Amino acid sequence: MPRYFFNVKKDNRPPDTVGVELASAVEARLEAVRTMGEDLKDNPSAFWDDEEWQISVSDERGLVLFTL
Repeated sequence: MPRYFFNVKKDNRPPDTVGVELASAVEARLEAVRTMGEDLKDNPSAFWDDEEWQISVSDERGLVLFTL
């Protein structure tokens, strides 16, 4: 199974060096939405910070597949 890496650009978080094995890029999209949802659930006030907040998903080669 391919490995996908979820890099959140917020609060100087370190890059994802572990990743997650998922069946497809479609599954990676769903996981990206879940990840952002968990962040909002855990810290809803962070949504209103002035800092940019995004998540980029890349594959094993380092190619960015999409950004939310």
